[in-house]
Amino acid sequence: MNGPPLSVRAAAAAQRRFLVHTFGSALLLFACYAALATRLLPAGGEAQDQWQDNLMRAQWYAHHSATYSVVVTGSSMAARAANEELPEGFYNLAMSGGGALTGMEIVARSRSVPRMVLVEADDTLSRPADARLIDPLFQPVSFRLRSWVPVLGDAYQPVSVALRLVRQYMPGGGVHPLAAPPALFDEMVAVQKAAQEKLPDPENVDEWLRSLAAATQRLESRGVVVAFFETPVAPLLGDSPSRRYVRTALVERFPPQHHLWLPRATADESETTDGMHLSPAAGRKFARFLAAEVARVLPNAPVAVAQ
Repeated sequence: MNGPPLSVRAAAAAQRRFLVHTFGSALLLFACYAALATRLLPAGGEAQDQWQDNLMRAQWYAHHSATYSVVVTGSSMAARAANEELPEGFYNLAMSGGGALTGMEIVARSRSVPRMVLVEADDTLSRPADARLIDPLFQPVSFRLRSWVPVLGDAYQPVSVALRLVRQYMPGGGVHPLAAPPALFDEMVAVQKAAQEKLPDPENVDEWLRSLAAATQRLESRGVVVAFFETPVAPLLGDSPSRRYVRTALVERFPPQHHLWLPRATADESETTDGMHLSPAAGRKFARFLAAEVARVLPNAPVAVAQ
C-alpha cells in the first residue's frame, strides 16, 4: 500500500496547521489580555453579584495572605468598612450574606496568618463557615493555577474587568448604595426593630458560640490576636432585645478580662442606608475608626506570620 492519496495528506496537514494557528492565536490573545488586565487593574475587576464579590475577596486574600497584618471578618455590615480607607496591611474579608466564621476559616487555612483578626460580634455569627465557598478555594490544582496565572481568578473575568474600568475611568461609573427615602427608611427600621424584639433560641446561640470558640482557639494557637467589634447601626436598633441578648452571651463567653474587645462605634440614621448597613461615607469613617483602634492596641504589628 502506498498510503493515503496526496490530496488526503495535504488536507490533513492543512487541518493541523489550522489547529496550531488557532491555538497559537488564542494563546497570544489570552497572554495579551492577561498582561493588559493585570497591568491596568492589579487588584482585579468589579464583582457582578454578591456571591462573586465574596469569592473575589476570598481568592484575593488566600493568594496574598502574607501581605496582611490585620483582617476584618464579618457580614455585609462589616463589609461596608471600605478597604480603600483601611491602612496598608489591613484587609476586609467580611462576606455579604455570610458571617465571621467563614472569614476566620479562610484565614486559618491560608499559608500565612495575620497578627490580628477582627471578628464582627453579633447574631450573624449564627451563620456557619460556608463550605461551598471555602472548599473549592483551597482545591490544590485550581489554587496552584491561580497562583501561577492570576488572571484565571474571578476578579479577571472579562465582564468584571469591564465593570471596573467603567467605574474607574467614567465619571459617575459603577453602582453605589443609596439611602432609602425617609418613609421607606422608617418602614425598614420598623421591620428590623420588630424582628429584633424576639430573643434568639438559647440552644442555637450555644451552638454557634461553641463554633466561634473553636475558630478563635484555632487562630490563637497560631499566634493570632482575635479581637471582637460591633458594627454601628441606627440608634433605634443598637440596643434591641435581640442584640442585647447576643452581646451579653458573647461577653460572658469571651470576657474582656481575657479577650480583646474594641470600643463600640455609633451611627445615626443618616449614616445608614436601611438602619443596619452603613452608607459609603459612614463605611469609610468606620474603616478609619477600626484602623485607629487597632493602632492603639496593636502598634507596629508585623505584616504576617508564615506557617
